[in-house]
Amino acid sequence: MKLSILKQPNLEPEYLDYLVKRRFTTSESNNFENDTKVNDNFLNELMSIYMHDLDLQLSGISKFSIQTILDYLQRSHHFYINVKLPEMEMMVTQFSSKNDSALSEIFQFFFLKFSSSLKSHILDEEKTLFLYAKQLINKSEKPKLIFDLNAFINQHDSSIEDQLTEFRAHIITHFHAFQNDLMFNSFYNALLTFEKDLKIHAMIEDLVFLPKIVELEKQTLNQL
Repeated sequence: MKLSILKQPNLEPEYLDYLVKRRFTTSESNNFENDTKVNDNFLNELMSIYMHDLDLQLSGISKFSIQTILDYLQRSHHFYINVKLPEMEMMVTQFSSKNDSALSEIFQFFFLKFSSSLKSHILDEEKTLFLYAKQLINKSEKPKLIFDLNAFINQHDSSIEDQLTEFRAHIITHFHAFQNDLMFNSFYNALLTFEKDLKIHAMIEDLVFLPKIVELEKQTLNQL
């Protein structure tokens, strides 16, 4: 069953400006090593990807440096944990308090479970893959972190994105009773947008960033 009220999120230029650029303009930006003005060409490539659902071309992103792409990935992580997840959790809490039912409790449970899994996934990447990548980028010495990049790639999967897709499907199947609830529809549209954001993030990480890191690792080891 498809919810009659729920539609794809409106990705107008104004909203894209918020969705894409806000991760580069947070008040905590001084926590990032690459704290220079974001490359306008890089932003334009990101905007193009967000606007084309069925034709996600990454060749334009591939031309940028590993540092630029790593900066985007880290800022996206920060944006997810400190902005998007709290925003959606607030929506879920407000909706659940307004609709005191077993369904709304299940709804809240599934979202919090997903949120917890995503945070764990992000923290794991920050402490392992990204730290190792920074050591390779710096080229100052042999990487201190003992990290098996090939094992990480082989074990790296889409479980987070799959969880979110499953959660959305669960909503469509079981929560049609709330299809006329404006708060519920607002959350669902936010969820769709976040699902797309995560998909793009994962594609850039898996298809652009990781291959670049593999090549950089080879170059670094060959120089030792």
